[in-house]
Order: sequence, then C-alpha cells, then structure tokens
Amino acid sequence: MFDLTAQRAAVLKYFFESRLRMLYRFLQSISLLCLIVNSMPLNAQEAVPAAVTSPESYLIGFNVGSDLTGSGFQEKDFVIEQFLLGLKTALSKKDPAMTEAEMQAASTAIGTKLRARAEELVKANAEKGKAFLAENAKKDGVQTLKSGLQFKVLKKGEGKSPGETSTVRVHYEGKLINGTVFDSSLKRGQPAEFPVNGVIKGWTEALQRMAIGDKWQLFIPSELAYGERGGPGGSIGPNEALIFEVELLEIVR
Repeated sequence: MFDLTAQRAAVLKYFFESRLRMLYRFLQSISLLCLIVNSMPLNAQEAVPAAVTSPESYLIGFNVGSDLTGSGFQEKDFVIEQFLLGLKTALSKKDPAMTEAEMQAASTAIGTKLRARAEELVKANAEKGKAFLAENAKKDGVQTLKSGLQFKVLKKGEGKSPGETSTVRVHYEGKLINGTVFDSSLKRGQPAEFPVNGVIKGWTEALQRMAIGDKWQLFIPSELAYGERGGPGGSIGPNEALIFEVELLEIVR
C-alpha cells in the first residue's frame, strides 16, 4: 500500500520548493533593478506613478512582480516602503538594518506563509474541479468515462483512430475551468505533433477513441492532467481540472 500522507507531503514539498526556486532566480537577477531603484524615492505614492514614463523600467518591474506572483506571493504580502528600503540597502551594499536572527525569523515566517498558502490552493482547486465536473456531467452531449474523463463530440470524422504508440498532429486549445486560455496551437497558427503516450493521461485516453477529423471538447480531472504538482511554467496550478478542444488532423505514424 502507498503511504498517501507521505506522498502528499512530498508533493507539497515539491510544490513549495519549486516556488522558492523561482524566487531565488528572481533574487539572483535583482541587480537589474538598479535601473529603477537608484533614482527612486522611498515614499510609496511617489514611487508608483500612474502612467508609464520609462518602458524599460516598467518592463523590469512587471517581470519582477510576475516572478514574485509565480513564487506564491500576493500584493498584500508587501509593505512597499519596506520592500524598497531593503532593496536599496542591498543594491548600495550597505549592512542590513536587521540582525541575522531577525532576518532568519522573517525568512521562516515567509516559508510558513507560502506553505500554508500552497496547501490551501491544493485543497481549493481539488474541490472546485470536482464541483465543476459534477455539474458538467449533467450537460447535454457530455459523456463520462470510467476514468472520470469527460468529453463532448463537436465534429465527427471518419478516419482511423491512433494507437497508444502513434504520433499524431492536432489543433487544440487548453483552458482552466474559469475560461483562462493557457495554451493554443490555434493562436500559434501551427498544429502540434506528439506521441499519443507522451502527453497527459486524459489526452492519451481520449486520442485513442478519436478518429481522424474528430473534434472533441475534453473535460479532464486533475488526476488525469497535472495533479497536485501543477503544470510547467506555473500557468496551471495544483489540482486544476482542465478543458481542451482537440481536433485530430492526422496520424503521422
């Protein structure tokens, strides 16, 4: 039997540590902020202008904010004046205004906050996904397989079906259940090509049931998608149920 408690702890540890790694990469590149901070007043209202007057500086600031968000931070976590004070102190190579013990305590508090937030997100996404799929299963045309995968046929083709080791060419668009598009071959204007057994489980199962020319809408439970770890790049959170529109264009081999 699997130790589910240990398994869950390992996944949460991976999720939290991946966010910390993103934060560390951000901190390693923090010197780029010299372009902004050296001429920046510490008064928060003066430091955040209403309009963009320096596109380069704005872009760096936007990227920093995106990195912090990807690491699990939220706007409410920051007192801007103190953030800028710490940043300016580091960039000017001055001694910190906190003792080593105080900095360690702050670091521990940050870690505790991010771990708690990660655990809440894992649970909340799982509950949202289950509720969505339960309601979705009641809709006209939606079929539910034994695995929990749901699909709706949008267009019926007449070609062959691929096997598990086949390579296929498809057009697709992926969304979160809130409608946010996270990937789309249609927007790129180029079909995707990959082995049937080289994608998430929900896709592997669906593709083998599709025929060339079929276009299906897939509703994939998190356990058939990216599970508690979430997707690469941070656009898909832990335990996210996913929606895809998939059109099978060709069996390449």
